[in-house]
Amino acid sequence: MEKIGDIIRRVLKNPSADFSRKETAIIDWEKLWSEICGDEARHFSHAVGYTGGILTVSVTNSCWLMELKKQKSHLKKALEQRSGMAVSDIRFIR
Repeated sequence: MEKIGDIIRRVLKNPSADFSRKETAIIDWEKLWSEICGDEARHFSHAVGYTGGILTVSVTNSCWLMELKKQKSHLKKALEQRSGMAVSDIRFIR
Protein backbone atom coordinates (compact mmCIF):
# COMPACT_ATOMS: atom_id res chain seq x y z
CA MET A 1 0.00 0.00 0.00
CA GLU A 2 1.27 3.45 -0.91
CA LYS A 3 1.86 5.91 1.92
CA ILE A 4 -0.07 9.17 1.94
CA GLY A 5 3.17 11.16 2.09
CA ASP A 6 4.36 9.52 -1.14
CA ILE A 7 1.09 10.37 -2.84
CA ILE A 8 1.29 14.01 -1.74
CA ARG A 9 4.89 14.31 -2.93
CA ARG A 10 3.96 12.83 -6.31
CA VAL A 11 1.06 15.27 -6.72
CA LEU A 12 3.17 18.24 -5.67
CA LYS A 13 5.88 17.31 -8.19
CA ASN A 14 3.32 17.79 -10.97
CA PRO A 15 1.52 21.07 -10.17
CA SER A 16 0.29 21.38 -13.74
CA ALA A 17 -1.86 18.25 -13.46
CA ASP A 18 -5.36 18.87 -14.76
CA PHE A 19 -7.70 18.06 -11.88
CA SER A 20 -10.67 19.58 -13.71
CA ARG A 21 -11.04 16.52 -15.96
CA LYS A 22 -14.32 14.63 -15.88
CA GLU A 23 -12.62 11.64 -14.23
CA THR A 24 -12.20 13.73 -11.08
CA ALA A 25 -15.64 15.36 -11.24
CA ILE A 26 -18.14 14.74 -8.50
CA ILE A 27 -21.63 14.31 -9.86
CA ASP A 28 -24.75 14.10 -7.73
CA TRP A 29 -26.29 11.20 -9.64
CA GLU A 30 -29.36 11.06 -7.40
CA LYS A 31 -30.18 14.72 -8.11
CA LEU A 32 -29.43 14.36 -11.80
CA TRP A 33 -31.60 11.24 -12.05
CA SER A 34 -34.55 12.98 -10.36
CA GLU A 35 -34.25 15.89 -12.81
CA ILE A 36 -34.11 13.65 -15.89
CA CYS A 37 -36.47 10.75 -15.13
CA GLY A 38 -39.64 12.84 -15.00
CA ASP A 39 -42.10 14.11 -12.43
CA GLU A 40 -43.88 10.82 -11.80
CA ALA A 41 -40.89 8.47 -11.97
CA ARG A 42 -38.90 10.46 -9.42
CA HIS A 43 -41.37 9.40 -6.73
CA PHE A 44 -40.80 5.72 -7.51
CA SER A 45 -37.07 5.56 -8.30
CA HIS A 46 -33.71 6.95 -7.20
CA ALA A 47 -30.10 6.55 -8.26
CA VAL A 48 -28.03 4.52 -5.82
CA GLY A 49 -24.62 4.45 -7.50
CA TYR A 50 -22.44 4.94 -10.55
CA THR A 51 -19.53 2.58 -11.19
CA GLY A 52 -17.64 1.85 -14.38
CA GLY A 53 -20.12 3.71 -16.56
CA ILE A 54 -23.14 1.91 -15.11
CA LEU A 55 -25.78 3.86 -13.19
CA THR A 56 -27.74 1.73 -10.73
CA VAL A 57 -31.29 2.90 -10.05
CA SER A 58 -33.57 1.49 -7.37
CA VAL A 59 -37.23 1.23 -8.39
CA THR A 60 -40.08 0.67 -5.92
CA ASN A 61 -42.23 -1.67 -8.01
CA SER A 62 -42.23 -3.82 -11.13
CA CYS A 63 -44.57 -1.52 -13.07
CA TRP A 64 -42.12 1.37 -12.84
CA LEU A 65 -39.22 -0.97 -13.49
CA MET A 66 -40.76 -1.97 -16.84
CA GLU A 67 -41.68 1.61 -17.73
CA LEU A 68 -38.16 2.88 -17.05
CA LYS A 69 -36.63 0.00 -19.00
CA LYS A 70 -38.67 1.12 -22.02
CA GLN A 71 -37.19 4.61 -21.65
CA LYS A 72 -33.61 3.42 -21.00
CA SER A 73 -32.12 4.61 -24.30
CA HIS A 74 -33.57 8.11 -23.93
CA LEU A 75 -32.55 8.30 -20.26
CA LYS A 76 -28.95 7.22 -21.01
CA LYS A 77 -28.58 9.93 -23.66
CA ALA A 78 -30.01 12.59 -21.37
CA LEU A 79 -27.74 11.53 -18.49
CA GLU A 80 -24.66 11.63 -20.73
CA GLN A 81 -25.55 15.06 -22.09
CA ARG A 82 -26.17 16.58 -18.66
CA SER A 83 -23.26 14.94 -16.83
CA GLY A 84 -20.63 14.85 -19.56
CA MET A 85 -19.85 11.30 -18.43
CA ALA A 86 -20.27 8.04 -20.33
CA VAL A 87 -23.29 6.02 -19.23
CA SER A 88 -22.93 2.59 -20.82
CA ASP A 89 -25.94 1.15 -19.01
CA ILE A 90 -28.64 1.83 -16.46
CA ARG A 91 -29.21 -1.12 -14.15
CA PHE A 92 -32.63 -1.13 -12.51
CA ILE A 93 -33.04 -2.97 -9.21
CA ARG A 94 -35.95 -3.49 -6.80
